[in-house]
Amino acid sequence: MNEFIYFIKGFFGAPAVLIALFALFGSIMQRNKFTDVLLSTLKAAVGYLILAGGIGLLVSTLDDFTVSFNQLFGLTGIMPNSDALAGNIMKAIPQIATIAALMMFISIIINIMLARFSRFKYIFLTGHHTLFICVVIATMFHIAGLDLSSDIWYFLVVGSGIVSIYMLLSPALTKPYMEYLTQDKKLYIGHANVFGFAIAGAIGRLVGKIKKGKVKSTEDIRFPKWLSVFSNSTVSVAVTMIIIFGITYGSMWGVYGKEQMVSLGVIGSSDSVIVKILLDALTFTAGVEVLIYGIKTMVGELIPALEGISQRLIPGAKMAVDCSVALYYSPTAVLLGFVSSFAGGIIGLLISIGLNLAAPAMIPSVIIPGIIAHFFTGGVSGTFGNIKGGVLGAILGAFVNGLLLSFVPILFILMEQVYGAQFDPNNVLQWAESDYSLMSLVGWILYFVWTKWLLLAIVLCVMIALIVDGVIWERKDRKNRPEFYAELKEIQQKIKANRIAEKEKRKADKKLSVNESKVKRE
Repeated sequence: MNEFIYFIKGFFGAPAVLIALFALFGSIMQRNKFTDVLLSTLKAAVGYLILAGGIGLLVSTLDDFTVSFNQLFGLTGIMPNSDALAGNIMKAIPQIATIAALMMFISIIINIMLARFSRFKYIFLTGHHTLFICVVIATMFHIAGLDLSSDIWYFLVVGSGIVSIYMLLSPALTKPYMEYLTQDKKLYIGHANVFGFAIAGAIGRLVGKIKKGKVKSTEDIRFPKWLSVFSNSTVSVAVTMIIIFGITYGSMWGVYGKEQMVSLGVIGSSDSVIVKILLDALTFTAGVEVLIYGIKTMVGELIPALEGISQRLIPGAKMAVDCSVALYYSPTAVLLGFVSSFAGGIIGLLISIGLNLAAPAMIPSVIIPGIIAHFFTGGVSGTFGNIKGGVLGAILGAFVNGLLLSFVPILFILMEQVYGAQFDPNNVLQWAESDYSLMSLVGWILYFVWTKWLLLAIVLCVMIALIVDGVIWERKDRKNRPEFYAELKEIQQKIKANRIAEKEKRKADKKLSVNESKVKRE
């Protein structure tokens, strides 16, 4: 049984596997040749792994930067990091790991079913975020008093229902922004921070409205002739990171000395601080370039696969992938968003210090900005804010995102005080992204024992409502878009005719082969 759980958690929790399965299924739906199916499947998986490799390069440089920044300013407290927290919980409570893996498996199946029968056609392909959300839901159920053994049915029915509804609906928040960026209606974001991204986009819209559309995009910034080289995204990223790393590591070196940097593992005893600054900045830049190449490779295979699934299984299917896919479109907005989001995180840190001093019993810890979360979510927030709000929209949208990354952990800290429990066994990590604030509502609803039945009723009613609404919507849509369904039917008939023709050809070839064998024997 344990091996099966490990398989489910590892298989469906790996985004590369889900991406590959999506490409495989879509390619098969198109009745492609075996070699084409294999090529599409492998390229989609490898594309994601290249993307993940780029992320790994980024994270490797930001880890040392985080240690140095915290040491430089003497920061200790709670670090918002959902990935690490989910891992700690699953390690400390193996039963939650088992339940979360089963919830994830069931949620993926329900997501596909709801996408088929509801008006929302989003298929959530970001497996690790699905797993983390299953962990937070399962943990809140457990903290609220539900037994991990006798109440397991509740985890699997209600918990999986909540997660699958989230998987279906959350990508819709990124719809107007991703359609603008991609100039298509196929690729969306499946990530635990889409609520924050949507807020950043809305702030950008507000800025654009106030300025009556007279905004300047971050990508239209014109540099003086002698700075024209900075219009190249590779150069601008490299120089920006040299400045950021240079200020931080240089200050650390000047204040604490190289010996302290060595003791913290930031640098080796025989390494140069200056070389460290340059190499980390260039490694970060290389990570961005690798990430962009991975995105191009992955998306290049997923779009045709989506066509196959849309034609045969889920008409109008849309895919939701990791937020890093949005970093490709506006590199300047990404950098501006990162810096602005981190600035918001610093303000959030100061606010948490004030709350800690004012009410130490309720807010016993301060919130330390997580550099990695601010880069990815801040970069996307800046990109979304820039669409309608230009430079100012990118700055303000990402800044608010940074504040959210500080306030979400406070919600869970308050919940810990109310329930007399804690999420992280080591009490150093907390849930980070904005969507977890919506998930925290589940914990508050379950504060009263009887509300578990209310939550069950709400989940079942929402799922039934989605399906009923989907059936009604499809009937209306068939009347409003008869040409779409006529074309879809024609494609399906062609695929069916081709399949029958291939079958007949195989029969004829087989019969011819048998006849030839008979002639040879005679």
